[in-house]
Amino acid sequence: MSFNKSFIWNLVGSVLPLLVGVFTIPFLIEQLELQLFGILTLIWALIGYFSLFDFGLGRALTQIIAKYKGDDQKTNTYSCVGLALITAFGIFGASIIVLSVMIFSVNWLGIDEKYVVDVKKAIFIAALGIPLTTLATGCRGILEGFFEFGLSNVIRLIMGVGNFLLPAVAVVFWEPNLSNVALSLLIARLIVIIISLYYVLRFISLNLGYFFENDKNIYRELLSFGSWMTLSNIVSPLMVTSDRFFISAIAGAAAVAYYTVPFEIVIRALILPAALTSVYFAYASNIENQDSESAQKLYREKLKQTFWMMLVIGFGIATLSRPFLSLWIGVEFSERAWLIMTIMGIGVFFNGLAQMPLASIHARGMARIVALIHVSEILLYVPILMALIYYYGAMGAALAWLCRAIFDFSILSYFELKTRYAARV
Repeated sequence: MSFNKSFIWNLVGSVLPLLVGVFTIPFLIEQLELQLFGILTLIWALIGYFSLFDFGLGRALTQIIAKYKGDDQKTNTYSCVGLALITAFGIFGASIIVLSVMIFSVNWLGIDEKYVVDVKKAIFIAALGIPLTTLATGCRGILEGFFEFGLSNVIRLIMGVGNFLLPAVAVVFWEPNLSNVALSLLIARLIVIIISLYYVLRFISLNLGYFFENDKNIYRELLSFGSWMTLSNIVSPLMVTSDRFFISAIAGAAAVAYYTVPFEIVIRALILPAALTSVYFAYASNIENQDSESAQKLYREKLKQTFWMMLVIGFGIATLSRPFLSLWIGVEFSERAWLIMTIMGIGVFFNGLAQMPLASIHARGMARIVALIHVSEILLYVPILMALIYYYGAMGAALAWLCRAIFDFSILSYFELKTRYAARV
């Protein structure tokens, strides 16, 4: 499949589930009522966060399969070992959830007593979906390593659409409680894993001997890349979500809305560069060790493409923020939030650009560099964030995010050039 077709498939796989959610979420709120829907959003977040228990191996499999593409022995071995490890880690993550619910009460979630049994049962059911989610991530990683982005996004579409659509079906045909909704999510993941394995088996052979491979280098290569990816995956969301908690604590809860509403709109723009760079990552992983000149040419071409794409998006957000917020929410809200959204429009330009050097560094298997950059960033970001919120409120948080986006792009670009030059020397 060509690069551009793969990019389009990634866009469809990202956007279509969101459109389904736009229609089904109001219906779910009405059927479940706010308390249970609030817990459903926590279950969605729980399954999503604990998908980190693939320990970055989905991404590692893409990088390694693309690198060894054409060598059936290696692709089969790495795929089988990777899927076995991912399944084990997923079971471990599910066990943590089950034990936590058994040991601790769910009452701290602030739910009425009549919902306690239903919520507890729903979390148990949702936990069973964690190994299936991590395994599906591994299958997608393998497919993308073979450049099968169409098949990969069929999996993403089924998972994403099922995430919103099946809960709505469950409350229509079954009793509208959280246990049935959680069961529908589990069914969605069972369907996804059956389809995932069907597609994956078209490209690899699942041999029992591969699952018990004794070559320590295979485990080292998978786990080294995966563990550093996991560190990045833990630190990055903290930088994205911590700001609103600091705003609430320092500037007051009312200020959070003026920051969060523009942010949730602006951050969706990153779907575009993410769709492009995930394709670039697989292609670059394949050619980096074979033809460094072609790899550099591909990087420059896609960086230029990302630049123009993000320039249009960032400029559009920055210039249209005031009339957009006035029409969508109201003039009073717009007067308090439009400048925050304008700052974010500039920030999203740099944030989108930063995905290219990040993907390039990952494509060469250097996940350690990115993880250490993210750790250093959060150590710098938090005190700057707190200081700017103290003096400028929600606008200060937007300024801190802009500063981090510029720094992130700059430092990643520096290391992309440095490591590329070092490899050529």
